[in-house]
Amino acid sequence: MEGKTMFSVQRCVAVLFGWAFALSGHAAPLTTNFSDFTGLGFGTGTSQTISQNGIRLQALQGLYEVTFFPEVNLKNFTGVSQLIQLDLAGANFDFLGFSIRDLTNGATLTSNRGGVDVFEEGFENHDYSGPLWEDLEWVRISFFGNSAKFTSFTLDDEPGLANSVSEPGALALMALALTMLGVARRRRV
Repeated sequence: MEGKTMFSVQRCVAVLFGWAFALSGHAAPLTTNFSDFTGLGFGTGTSQTISQNGIRLQALQGLYEVTFFPEVNLKNFTGVSQLIQLDLAGANFDFLGFSIRDLTNGATLTSNRGGVDVFEEGFENHDYSGPLWEDLEWVRISFFGNSAKFTSFTLDDEPGLANSVSEPGALALMALALTMLGVARRRRV
């Protein structure tokens, strides 16, 4: 019976160590400026769906261009409001924010969880923490004006993981695994 107990304790310890290491390691967020597409639609606009670093951008209404800076420019090419969508092609994500170089007439950012942020000229960074900006399927930016030049977008492709288990939680799991190893060793001796 001792052999079976030892085997199951070792299996539990291996699982706990795996969880602890998986939870303590978190990949860096994804950031893109769509530089692979510099010049796309420049001067005329495009509705082409593009993807870089796993982040996909698609025009749902109107056109956009990727300038030579590079930046994604929502520009009034057609006289209709612009609507673009950012997503991870089916994977959920936490929205962390964006950088913007130039904005006229304001824009609205919405998430599929009901998050809404209206930003104007002289834009300052906003806080996108909380349930309305976490574990999302998409984020949309609507705009009606002359120009909105976004220099980068940042998403976390491991939604909620950074906030769900802190490093102390991972350390506690490792401590539990080591304690179980000690108990198993003591029983064997």
